[in-house]
Amino acid sequence: ACCLYIWPEYAPWYISYVLLFNMLVGPVFSAGSVTSERERQTLDLLLVTLVTPWQMLWGKLLSGLRVSSVLTSFLLWPVLLACIMPLPFWYNLPTMAGYLLIVVLSCVTTAVTALFCSTIFQKSSTSLIATYLIIASMFTAPVAASFFAKTFMANSVGADAVEILGVLSPFSATFALPLDVSRGDNPAATATVGELWIFFGYVGWSVLYNSGLILLMTRLFQVRWRVAD
Repeated sequence: ACCLYIWPEYAPWYISYVLLFNMLVGPVFSAGSVTSERERQTLDLLLVTLVTPWQMLWGKLLSGLRVSSVLTSFLLWPVLLACIMPLPFWYNLPTMAGYLLIVVLSCVTTAVTALFCSTIFQKSSTSLIATYLIIASMFTAPVAASFFAKTFMANSVGADAVEILGVLSPFSATFALPLDVSRGDNPAATATVGELWIFFGYVGWSVLYNSGLILLMTRLFQVRWRVAD
């Protein structure tokens, strides 16, 4: 309520809260999709059926993604309400749509990463831990590196290079979107110009990253590499 309705200039912080929630719950429903089959010794039976690798992966991905995305969407209804109420977000509908796209891509990324780790590891616990390590590093490390570079290496070549890593993190993409809340009842507020290249870079990176993992998992199922014991 504070970030969206009282001080709308802090809306990116609420979206970051939604992203953090998805980081915690997203991998749980997909990290054991394949390893649970292997642990129950039913994966060999599944592989000798007429079900194609694409159908196996698509079904397992959707089964975990639908749960995590629904749970995450429960936190998005205040954003929808903010767009309906007479608040400065009326003037920032493209930015609000960008927030929604970032959350959707984050849900897909956590689910696909968890499914990939479930494919290449033998145990569900190992798959879950590896997924959290990958997601936490990819989502938060660029933000920490950018903060460090701007604090201790401001206006340097290294700081500019580190800023490019922001395309890997949905948090960086969230704060890179422009937000103008100086209109309406809050004329004293300032407008955030934003850096759209980080947002579009994140969208492009997410599409390439998830597409690459899906193609790799399909290939691993086709050649049976570390899929069946």
